[in-house]
Amino acid sequence: MFKLGKYQFESFKYRPGHRANYGVLNKPGNREWGLKYSPTYSYSSEYDVLKKFSHPQIPKRYDCGRGELFEGDKLVLKQHYIVIQHFEGEDIVQYYKDKGLPDTGEIENVVKYIASVAEPLQYLHSKGYAHTDIKPGHLIVDPDTGIVGLIDLELTIKIGEIIKGMTREYASPEQKKMSVLLKDVTDSKGEKAVLLQVKVDARADLYS
Repeated sequence: MFKLGKYQFESFKYRPGHRANYGVLNKPGNREWGLKYSPTYSYSSEYDVLKKFSHPQIPKRYDCGRGELFEGDKLVLKQHYIVIQHFEGEDIVQYYKDKGLPDTGEIENVVKYIASVAEPLQYLHSKGYAHTDIKPGHLIVDPDTGIVGLIDLELTIKIGEIIKGMTREYASPEQKKMSVLLKDVTDSKGEKAVLLQVKVDARADLYS
């Protein structure tokens, strides 16, 4: 059993390309809450942005902080963490890795999953925000319902703001251009100059 602060979980997942480990909480939460944690990455930004949204395909957030991770009685490491609503299922890459590549009979479900993603994205955009990190690993498929949950909002920005980071393989041209322009920026004046040259908006999510 693992314990991080007052939170307990039996096991965790690690997926390459993700900053965090993830465990489904036994206590508290009765396996309806998940805990994402990392020794180096703070989740305060994601915690703050999640409170602005209320959509069934975007996880609710419950807690955020830093504490000591124990495996049994053994101290492992101090970790940053965020406690969020747990979505049953697998990310879309892992789902088809386990199931096998979709055949012609499965294409209808693939279309349904992709269409499902449009709903939380449209909601985010209507609130004036862009996810900016849409990729297969951030789309959690529940095959029983056909609904896809949208997770990992730590890079979400208000449209027109400076990006917080990006996954280059899925980034839009505007994100890549902004990233290059920001390399030599050291203050808010420089950031304002960058925003005059390039703007990242909802189209970045559609590009991904």
